Amino acid sequence: MESKTIFIIVDSGTAIRNLLRTSVLKTLKDQGNLQVVVFSPITDTEFLKEIESPNVTVERNPVHQSGFIFNILDSLEKDIWAIHNNLFTFTQKRKKKFGYFLKKAFFRFFLKFSRRSPQDVQKFLSKLKLKSLPLLGTDYFKKYNPSMVFYATLYSRNLCLEHGAKQRGIPSVAFVLSWDNPTSKGPFPVRPDCVIVWNDILKRELIRYHDYKEDELFVSGVPQFDIYSQQEKYITKKAFF
Repeated sequence: MESKTIFIIVDSGTAIRNLLRTSVLKTLKDQGNLQVVVFSPITDTEFLKEIESPNVTVERNPVHQSGFIFNILDSLEKDIWAIHNNLFTFTQKRKKKFGYFLKKAFFRFFLKFSRRSPQDVQKFLSKLKLKSLPLLGTDYFKKYNPSMVFYATLYSRNLCLEHGAKQRGIPSVAFVLSWDNPTSKGPFPVRPDCVIVWNDILKRELIRYHDYKEDELFVSGVPQFDIYSQQEKYITKKAFF
């Protein structure tokens, strides 16, 4: 069977714990035809010793600073998402930005006469954002040629490889790191093809607010809390006392 490669991008301690210090990484290591490249902000000797194996490689997360045009389009996309969904926390943040109410009036006028849906406008802006970027992560995509990119944080500040995968049409999967992400943080900076969510509540929120189809979502439970059900990791109450 042909060997395949996946990228796993982690950018926080929670993501490292959930993916690399659980049975997730062990399961991937046991796949004989799979190569895993972990991109992490931590690459010291101890971390490499813990994570790397014959089919697991660790690389440092590449960094890219988005440009002026990208930032303008990104801000406009956030405003449109806030106006359309009117979710309190995120909308209050956007109202503090310069020109929000003027953009709100223009956006509603535009929708009325163009007969476009807010989702259509957001998709168009996302495409423009991607085109405004140079081709990202070229060295890593050439070196490893991944079949899939998985990222553990939808709203990471550093999205170099996530954008690079989207530019190349490589399938992507992402994980919702926290229960309030779909309603309080706005549109996804890079829209993954599939999303892993905690429960049916988050699933409904991604369908309603992020225009996902049901078959693009997978309910996994809450990996942050898995440790509490793993009784073998704890000593008995008697031994503790």
